[in-house]
Amino acid sequence: TLGKWSTDKNNKEHLIRSSILDIHANIEQILYYIIFKHFSMILFNDDNEKENDRKKQNLAKDIKKINFMTYYRLLKTCLNEFPRPELRNIVHINDLRNSVAHKSNLNEIAYKGRNPFKDDDSFAELYFDYWAIDKGLKDFIGTMIEDPIALNKIYYEEYKKSQNK
Repeated sequence: TLGKWSTDKNNKEHLIRSSILDIHANIEQILYYIIFKHFSMILFNDDNEKENDRKKQNLAKDIKKINFMTYYRLLKTCLNEFPRPELRNIVHINDLRNSVAHKSNLNEIAYKGRNPFKDDDSFAELYFDYWAIDKGLKDFIGTMIEDPIALNKIYYEEYKKSQNK
């Protein structure tokens, strides 16, 4: 399939294909980050920063072994319940990426019922959906991951102070 993609597609088709794969890879990286940060919160750490870094590196390696759909299945309910309905389009982008990766006939590829290789509006919708997903995922990270981490650090510092009295 790769040989066919690299030889019988025009520049526009290569650009669209590359864009789809890049969009998917970017979403995958954000999902990885969410999973990593979540599991980092339950990783036991102490005052030994070098040892804590080693633990985080091991956790990162383990999480990197997971594929996109596993990330998505783990997070699907959380993302769907977050008040950003555009996050429900992640599955459509994954379906599109799989079609692009595994089908050589461009006529068999669709995003929400339209072909981004043949319909410029479909390709534009894909980009708009990606922009909205990216923003929604960043809001999710801020609200559900980073804010609680910051609060936990404050609570822990206060707890340590109360123990030293």
